[in-house]
Amino acid sequence: MFFERIRNFLRSIRVRLTFLFLLLLGTSLTIFCTVLYQVFVQNHQQEFDFALYNHTVDVAQSISVDFFGDFTLNSNIHLTREKIFPFSTGRSYVQIISLDGQIVYKSHNLGSSNLVLDPQDWQAVFQKGFIFKTVENANDQVGPNNSTLGSYRQITYLVRRGKPLFILQIAVPLTLLEGEAKNLILFFAKGVPITLFIAGLFCFYLAHRSLSPMREIVHRAERLSPFRLSERIPETGAKDEIDNLTITLNQMLSRIEKAFKTHENFIADASHQLKTPLAIVRGELDLLKGKEESIDQVKLFSESAQQELQHMSRLIDHLLLLAKIDAGASSLTMSPLRLDEILIDVISRLEILAKRKEISIKLNLNTENEKSEFIIKGDLDLIQSMFSNLI
Repeated sequence: MFFERIRNFLRSIRVRLTFLFLLLLGTSLTIFCTVLYQVFVQNHQQEFDFALYNHTVDVAQSISVDFFGDFTLNSNIHLTREKIFPFSTGRSYVQIISLDGQIVYKSHNLGSSNLVLDPQDWQAVFQKGFIFKTVENANDQVGPNNSTLGSYRQITYLVRRGKPLFILQIAVPLTLLEGEAKNLILFFAKGVPITLFIAGLFCFYLAHRSLSPMREIVHRAERLSPFRLSERIPETGAKDEIDNLTITLNQMLSRIEKAFKTHENFIADASHQLKTPLAIVRGELDLLKGKEESIDQVKLFSESAQQELQHMSRLIDHLLLLAKIDAGASSLTMSPLRLDEILIDVISRLEILAKRKEISIKLNLNTENEKSEFIIKGDLDLIQSMFSNLI
């Protein structure tokens, strides 16, 4: 029972709407976060390279070359940490290469390792003046205390003072850039599920509120019965989908009520209409029992009974036709008829019932007028049924 309720709950429209909303929202957030991460990394990379370039320019200006070609760095570069943060000399690797390709200086924190300078980079730096390069997981390069350099961002800069003097390479760890990227990923990993959870609760609440008119419709529909078909579901008047559904259901209930009343009327009409021919047949049977049987009397009774049975058959067909007409499914077939002939036929059939009640039926027709005045347009059996009921 419990699992059945859980299954029905999961199949409900509000839960499916919530899941669909979360799917769309989750997909949108994933795409948004991916694009945002790419833009963040790209912009941060540009800011990172710009700061590294400024740091390289500062370091290049602090380098002096003496008469013997020895390179020295100005000691003041170690004191300007605020200006060149986060690329202070204590956190960056410096390497100077002469124009003949020899390493003439490198910082102590490089240890036995050298910064990378490929032949393609050598040509490019003379064409552009500087190039950037990212070295991933440089675990084969060992720094001081047998520590690896790891991943770093490197700039190769051609120092000019009127003419090319030397090539300056500065590499900085990607710890800051990677750390901020990881923090952003961690923020997304925590923020997206929390956002989806809060949005799911809010969506489930909205779906529950939005579908409350549906529950009212179901409650009203469950109360309907053949004895309460006149009740209708109250319309909200909001002109929305729920209101259109309510109007449609009320129209359907009106058709059901009309069909049910047509059914009741058909039963009442059939029971009333069939009484007369049955009474005629029963009266003739009573007359036949009270007299001596003869072939002529039996023949007359058989013909009369056959006529009444045919009449009952046509009567049933027309009652069904009337039921269809009431339900709006058919129409009457009209034809020219003579009222005098119809009345004579109806009276001849009802005389047996009249005699049992000692009633005399007389038919007076105004024969002075033209016979065309007796002509009407209608359905023969239904007109006969109408006069039978009247008489």
